Amino acid sequence: MALYRIAQEALANVQKHSGARRVRLRLRFLPGAVRLDVSDDGVGFDLDGANGDGRSRLGIAGMRERASIAGGDVSVTSRPGGGTRVSAHIPLSEPAETAVAGGG
Repeated sequence: MALYRIAQEALANVQKHSGARRVRLRLRFLPGAVRLDVSDDGVGFDLDGANGDGRSRLGIAGMRERASIAGGDVSVTSRPGGGTRVSAHIPLSEPAETAVAGGG
């Protein structure tokens, strides 16, 4: 669910802020983890926040919080004129051991 919500927020940010012509969403299952990458070819932004109104930072903070609750993390790379990339990495839980009742 965390990755779904992170993807939803990242795509909403692309739609609202980027002016992108293309967006790419990639979901990969790795050994012990799942990685989500959302990248666009939009206007990008200054990660230091020098030219933002703060609202987009709340979306990034929310994505990071969701990932953290799931034991993972989110990184954002962007630069003015160079698009943006949001990457989320969430570890997979070990399958719970099934208790065997009434053995034998």
